[in-house]
Amino acid sequence: MPDAKPPATPSAAPPGAAPPPMTIEALNDSIAKSVQQGIAQGLSQVRQQEQQQAQARAAQEAAGKADPLRDALAPYVDPKVNQAILGSATAMDFARFYIAHPEAVKHQQKIEARFAQQMQGGNPLPREQVFNMLRGENFDEFMAERTADQQAAAARAAAAGTVGAGSGPHGVTYEDPFAMTHEALDAALSRPGVTF
Repeated sequence: MPDAKPPATPSAAPPGAAPPPMTIEALNDSIAKSVQQGIAQGLSQVRQQEQQQAQARAAQEAAGKADPLRDALAPYVDPKVNQAILGSATAMDFARFYIAHPEAVKHQQKIEARFAQQMQGGNPLPREQVFNMLRGENFDEFMAERTADQQAAAARAAAAGTVGAGSGPHGVTYEDPFAMTHEALDAALSRPGVTF
């Protein structure tokens, strides 16, 4: 007997062969076991997380109560710290607002008075919101101011489009040199600052 093969067992499937067919009852049992195992694993994970969270809360509470000096000083120190935080926030708001809205500088007294009133009332608002409130309350005044600013800008643009653009009116009048007499030309050339 050169190569004797062991007898095949009826329960073992040859390698590469398909598994034996399952009955519906066996499939239902298999699914039910898988679902039960998944639920059990999920519940155990939830319980572990709850225990870890409870331990973390207990540690935080213990750490917070472990400092009697902090508890004793907190009523005195915390209001000052909060006041310093509020002061720095209002200073930042002041700087950012007036940089972003240079047109509001003209109304700074009104804005700051309303801002201080809101702060004292316990309802601090950003200066931009205070400015918008003032603009809404005094709409006609702000529109008249805006119209005047636009007219002034148009006048500056018109002046920049003439001779001597960009220099603006300085009271200097320009005369046509071809229409001047010899004496007027000599007088114009003898002015200080005129050189050739």
